[in-house]
Amino acid sequence: MNKQIFGKAVGYMYTVEYQKQGLPHTHSIIFLDRLARLATSQAVDAVISTEFPNHTQNPRLFELVQHMTHRPCGGRFKCPCMNDQGLCTKGFPKPFQEETLFTGESYVKTRRRHTDIQHHICGADLDNRWIVSYCPFLLSKYESHINVECTTGFNAVKYIYKVTITTKGIQQNQLTLTLSMFTKVLIVLRLPYILIVLLINHFQDHPINSLHN
Repeated sequence: MNKQIFGKAVGYMYTVEYQKQGLPHTHSIIFLDRLARLATSQAVDAVISTEFPNHTQNPRLFELVQHMTHRPCGGRFKCPCMNDQGLCTKGFPKPFQEETLFTGESYVKTRRRHTDIQHHICGADLDNRWIVSYCPFLLSKYESHINVECTTGFNAVKYIYKVTITTKGIQQNQLTLTLSMFTKVLIVLRLPYILIVLLINHFQDHPINSLHN
């Protein structure tokens, strides 16, 4: 927000989720000022990429982007992302695309050029079709898996609100913990287990969701 990496922001919201191993991750939306909105293909390409960088010109970013690839799935690869028909529920591999397009769908379809270049990662030869959308600046700065996408549709915004307000399983109890001090002990007694990291965050008053404007 303060650094205005994507331009002037007028608000943001986020929610923190915990995987079963106890690792937290966030779902966030940044609302940009009308004059700062990523309204053109060039504006999106300036801050978001779904392509491998040149490994000779930017070797450090190239190494980091290898961790922003969707691991091979389908065929001989059996992965959690696959449905009963053996198809990837995340839509990988994505189709090649010569330029970024605004299609009216929830997310902008970012550029994935067909370069005829493949990189051997995790036992498979991968190209731009397997790249998870990322921001080169944030990836270089934090060296963490940060999926960044540009949304133009209501469904994507609704998804984040849904994740924030209605959750399932262990997440449902996380949300309840933030709502009522009275039910805290009852909830812990009812759960077969509770993540230590969640309890620590709760008792230290670290929020798992927030909305600012």
